[in-house]
Amino acid sequence: MEVWVPGFELLSMIVGLAMMTAAVVIVFTQRRHAQDEYRPVNLGLLPPERSNQPPTGLTPGMVGPLHTDEVDVRDLRLTLVDLATRGYLIITPLIDENDSTYEWVIRRTPRPLDGSIRTFEQSLLTLPFEADQRDPSPRTTITLSALLNAGSQSFWSALVAAMHEKGWVNSEGHHRSSSPWGWVGALLLVAGLLLTASMLIDWLATNDFRGVIGGLSTGVAGVLLASLGRRRTMHTDAAAEARSDADAFRDQIADLKAEDLSPTALPEVFNQVLPWALAFGSDRQFAGTVDEALRRSANWGRPVDLDLAWYQIEGSPSARELTGSVSAMVNRHPAGGTPRQRPAPRRNRVAGWRHGTA
Repeated sequence: MEVWVPGFELLSMIVGLAMMTAAVVIVFTQRRHAQDEYRPVNLGLLPPERSNQPPTGLTPGMVGPLHTDEVDVRDLRLTLVDLATRGYLIITPLIDENDSTYEWVIRRTPRPLDGSIRTFEQSLLTLPFEADQRDPSPRTTITLSALLNAGSQSFWSALVAAMHEKGWVNSEGHHRSSSPWGWVGALLLVAGLLLTASMLIDWLATNDFRGVIGGLSTGVAGVLLASLGRRRTMHTDAAAEARSDADAFRDQIADLKAEDLSPTALPEVFNQVLPWALAFGSDRQFAGTVDEALRRSANWGRPVDLDLAWYQIEGSPSARELTGSVSAMVNRHPAGGTPRQRPAPRRNRVAGWRHGTA
């Protein structure tokens, strides 16, 4: 009795497809594990009590760099808004004849600096308001454009230093992880290229294309596995934990309902959470929730006014209208591109981090 032995072309295709399938499973499993590694886990039987308090040790201006490896002009503007809601600055939008905002005036309040002020925040509260050769007396007001020119470099350097001090950035900057999957993938890629080349010659001789499929499948498996060894590891485990805390607070803001907000606490919650909602890009949803809470309170005969002392806008704007004006300030695109999409020549690297110019 003859025993059927598969040809080399068929065997190559079977092995190649099997390796490609295994590579897909491995890549999917590894990436899921990386996503779940720092996800908060509730070990109790009851869900944790909801809190409107932001994560400790973070500011809205740190959210972007923590997720994108960059510090840029948007982070500076978010820090200005955060400082204003905390009573250190007053922001006034300048409106033209077409009711469009073309500039913002930043005024320093008399509130003294205390221990809660970080170095990168202090750079925005002191340097732009210092006396210069043209004006020997200290100033209390400055336009946003002038402030960006006067304090942006020191802010970016101080923010980068703060990220290093917290241990959120590897001291050597960017480097690649030494995952063994990268070496396995490289070997499979080379083997796949050699096998494909030989199977192309065999195809011309035997008219059997299955060997080429096997070679290509082996090469694809190599590319997939090699991708696991090319992941950047600029951020540390401490940064991943801080990012997880920030994401948890982002989810709390997204899940916030009008009935969760006490009427008496609305002004405080609005001022405290707004800079974070702007940082997370959920400001419109948050403002809508606050407006709904304001309407509910007014219908119950307990009207509440938001404390807008830090943002001088005419009339009695709703939370959504105020947020729209503040968002325009934070997200306004500077000359040369969007806040996080600058041409390469306008970016510099500082100790492994990138920062842009205003």
